[in-house]
Amino acid sequence: MTDLGAEPVPTTRFTPFLHELVRVDSTTSAEIHIEAVLWPGFKLGPLLISRAGCVISAPLASLRPDVASTSTLYWAYARNNRPAEDLWPYDWTLVESDVP
Repeated sequence: MTDLGAEPVPTTRFTPFLHELVRVDSTTSAEIHIEAVLWPGFKLGPLLISRAGCVISAPLASLRPDVASTSTLYWAYARNNRPAEDLWPYDWTLVESDVP
């Protein structure tokens, strides 16, 4: 992706916009920390191309691990181990029926 001009998203501080939660570990620390990046995320200028998949540690008061790692991912086409709901308004089945 960097060959196409995309830049890796920063992984110094967790933000839900740039990072997708893969797993959450409980911690006694008061802050949320990225423990591991499982796949990189990329942006092209201000446009987010893909989120980075992260393992984070967070206090239970901030984030419940069971909810964070199993809740539905919106604006995502498919994920292996959790539900995904692509909210794109276009009905892609029409494209297939339009092809002769």
